[in-house]
Amino acid sequence: MLVTNHMEVNKKPEQNYTTALSKEEPGTKVQEQTTAQAADKEVEVSISDVNSRKSVLSDDELNVALENVLASQSNILDVDKADDMIRAANRRILENANDSVLAQANQSSDVVKELCK
Repeated sequence: MLVTNHMEVNKKPEQNYTTALSKEEPGTKVQEQTTAQAADKEVEVSISDVNSRKSVLSDDELNVALENVLASQSNILDVDKADDMIRAANRRILENANDSVLAQANQSSDVVKELCK
């Protein structure tokens, strides 16, 4: 009996996980209870190994997700800051325009006063 399981996960280029459930030669028969128990134990150990590899992969996925969320949060903060700066610049432009209009209005009344004299 040849029992094999091959799991390859390539989340990152440098990470490859491979697990083999059994290394028995083809044609091996499980006839005795102790041999069956040993094979069962090997399968359980391999399943445990696969589960631990899955948890490592889950941790990696969570770390990547956290990194993506933090990058998105940084982008949102950058956009908020840029929006605030644009609004402040807009207010300064309007204030300068108001001052300019007021100055021109004052000059016009001074010109009218001069003409009336």
